[in-house]
Amino acid sequence: MRYTLLATDPATGARRGRLNTAHGPVETPV
Repeated sequence: MRYTLLATDPATGARRGRLNTAHGPVETPV
C-alpha cells in the first residue's frame, strides 16, 4: 500500500491524495 500526496490546501491544510492498494487506486478524500 502506498499513499501519494496530490495537493494541499494552504488555508486549511486539507490534503488530497491517492491510496494505491492491491485492489486498485482510491482517491482521497472519499
